[in-house]
Amino acid sequence: MAERARMANPRRAVATKILAAIMAVAAATAAARAADLETLEEEAFRAAVDKVAPAVVQIETVGGQEQVAGMLAGSGPTTGVVIEPAGYLISSSFNLAHDPAAIIVRLADGRRLAATLVAADESRKVSLLKVDPEEPLAAAEFADPAEIRVGQWAIAVGRAFDHQRPNIAVGIVSGLDRVWGKAMQTDAAVSPNNYGGPLVDLHGRVLGILVPMSPASDEETAGVEWYDSGIGFAVPGGALRTIVRRLKQGANLKPGLLGVTLDSASVMTSAPRVAQVHANSPAEEAGLRRGDRIVRIAGRAVQRSAEMRRELAQHYAGDQVSIAVERGGETIEMEAALVARLEPYECPVLGILPERQAAAGKPAADGAPVRFVFPGSPADKAGLAEGERIVAVDGEPVADAAALRARIARRKPGEAISLLVASNGQQRTVNPTLEPSAESIPAAVPAALAERGENPGETTSLTLPDWPNRAAVYLPKGYRANAAAGLLLWLVAPGSPAGASALEPWKSPADERGLIVVVPEPASPERWLGREAEMAEALLRLAMQRFSIDPLRVAVGGQEAGGTLAYLVAGRRREAVRGLVLVDGLLAGPPVRDDPRSRLSILIAVSNNGPHAGQIERSLAALRQLKLPLAVLPRDAAPGALEESEAAAIAGWIDCLDRI
Repeated sequence: MAERARMANPRRAVATKILAAIMAVAAATAAARAADLETLEEEAFRAAVDKVAPAVVQIETVGGQEQVAGMLAGSGPTTGVVIEPAGYLISSSFNLAHDPAAIIVRLADGRRLAATLVAADESRKVSLLKVDPEEPLAAAEFADPAEIRVGQWAIAVGRAFDHQRPNIAVGIVSGLDRVWGKAMQTDAAVSPNNYGGPLVDLHGRVLGILVPMSPASDEETAGVEWYDSGIGFAVPGGALRTIVRRLKQGANLKPGLLGVTLDSASVMTSAPRVAQVHANSPAEEAGLRRGDRIVRIAGRAVQRSAEMRRELAQHYAGDQVSIAVERGGETIEMEAALVARLEPYECPVLGILPERQAAAGKPAADGAPVRFVFPGSPADKAGLAEGERIVAVDGEPVADAAALRARIARRKPGEAISLLVASNGQQRTVNPTLEPSAESIPAAVPAALAERGENPGETTSLTLPDWPNRAAVYLPKGYRANAAAGLLLWLVAPGSPAGASALEPWKSPADERGLIVVVPEPASPERWLGREAEMAEALLRLAMQRFSIDPLRVAVGGQEAGGTLAYLVAGRRREAVRGLVLVDGLLAGPPVRDDPRSRLSILIAVSNNGPHAGQIERSLAALRQLKLPLAVLPRDAAPGALEESEAAAIAGWIDCLDRI
């Protein structure tokens, strides 16, 4: 046995040596193959860059703005691509956003040529340039769009650092149809140095033109913050062919806007159902209505809001787009001409408060009885008096205040109208000229003291089944279930007393104005959570169901971060909210717009020496541009607890939300 073991050991040793030799040879072979593969890859990259390099140019600019969209404008050279031998070039609009006085193109051979900007695509952020060469230029070859695949090699090429040698970054095509179908995505390093340069394949063919983009914004510099992050975008070559043909006509291409707000909890999963049709928009002219479910855009079926947005992103202002909607069990076809800018609706003001006939318990009468005339208003200047009834506008009868409101809402500030008014069996005509809404809060407006019940003011509460937040509610003196009251949902400043104690400054103003006040507690005493906007929205719905509410006097508001949350709620519930109050609060989220069918008025109270006074002033400027009915209430003191006098001014303003 021992002899056999001694004989086996040498054999084992030999086998081990042979195995080690085989493994060494295999490792050497694998290393050689890996080295060969790396060499082949490097050669392929160099060959691809060498092929496209003659068409990649350096772009230098002279003069222009120092800042664009709040960012310092770059002054160094950037990149462009020759796309036609006659001297047409494409580059990123980011390179030219500072509106330079002169553009110089430096070719691969060192020659410099003056360039002119032909036009820009403001949706895809590319610009078409033209130089006049003495001889045809080397132009880039574009890849067949049908051959582009996710995962294939992609090389980002620029000529910013050295005009003699391109700079490159290697990666892959990491996504197609990104940024609402306008771009392909790459993980190759993309920065301002190669914006406007080509993203090429291993054959040196152009896959797309590198640009900064963001799915969340269309601003000139949107997406720049992602440079060298592994998220870069390029406008596909297939789309560029169509874009260039249009840009050659010399007019900028602007994103096409339809003018709808969708009722979407999630843009990626929800169906495209219309929540709001903006006034004076292509959607309104085409006949879209609130509640319509959009099923086709330009002949392509859309099932989710994201798909609708993607289809619209393929079109520009001026394009005629077919739209199909489902309404009442049938499919309706329509056409809309997209626009570059949605003109904001500006509410015209006559300057009266109509009598609330139902609240006063009076029998209905033809026309709109005038309860109050605002001093200095068009109605006051025209001689309209309290107690008169407006029975016709421009010769057309009006049955009640709602009909008068609808008729006036469709006019514009500056228009003169003819009103037929009746009083004591006599009729006369007045001719006021409508005006924009004033920013001052009207003083000494008498309360509409309707016939009230005997109930004293009452503090109660509301709770929601899916939320821990408890809400304190104040029902004003004389509240009756058959007489509509105003409603204020108030969101306190974080750290301030909430619940029943927060109702104290509101009780007396609420009694005077017939206003129900609802004050929820934040889940955390230190801050409001973003998701609590849904809670506030649900609480508003519950209050409107539980109590008798005048739909024309529904307001949400808050102080500091509570005001910011109120702004979000107003945007989410545009069909219900008629007043928005912000006390030292900042705006957040998408801009809200006014609409003749669901008018929104805004009251801003700002402390002159508050920490956010500057930001709030900028917000006021933005709201003025949107031409929203806006009132400003200065606060002399530093931000602090709401005083009863301020609550009284706010309650009086809410009491005037049904003005005409």
